[in-house]
Amino acid sequence: ASGQETRIDDVVSYASADSGAWLAYTVSSRTAERDGAYARPLGAAVGPEVALRTGRGDYRGLTFDRAGRQLAFLTNAAEYDREKPRFELWHARLETSR
Repeated sequence: ASGQETRIDDVVSYASADSGAWLAYTVSSRTAERDGAYARPLGAAVGPEVALRTGRGDYRGLTFDRAGRQLAFLTNAAEYDREKPRFELWHARLETSR
């Protein structure tokens, strides 16, 4: 452990891969452009934040596959301004350069 601390503001929910290689989180802030789903590599491949989907909306249901290399989540960002916005399922393949 390096003892390095990272603070991430406005996090609503989070999930970590069983492998410990990734941390995923959703953000809801006063700035709509910051809202979204993000992932960050951890461990030996620690790196910068990766924006998976951003923009005003609700983000939920972060789920990793068993290997910790894929992530799925739901968002209604595409229809957020509608009276009854529908959610879409998003999928991301996560890769680290080790």
